[in-house]
Amino acid sequence: MGPILKEKRLAKKLSIKKLSELSDISESELRRYEKGLIQEPKSVYMYRLSLILEIDYEEILRHRWAKYPQKLKRIGINP
Repeated sequence: MGPILKEKRLAKKLSIKKLSELSDISESELRRYEKGLIQEPKSVYMYRLSLILEIDYEEILRHRWAKYPQKLKRIGINP
């Protein structure tokens, strides 16, 4: 999800600082999202970013939960 966020932010010509101000998400947390260092981002943050960056929220959710079936399989549950 990180590369998509960065791509959309740059396309809108927003700095990390400006996006932080608009979204009320810290600059350091935004950087970590863009670098993919946060594996399970907060839904409320993703919703804010989807509105500001004009990303379909459903698409964000698909990316966020894409790894969930793999987690279930690791503990012996077949989704």
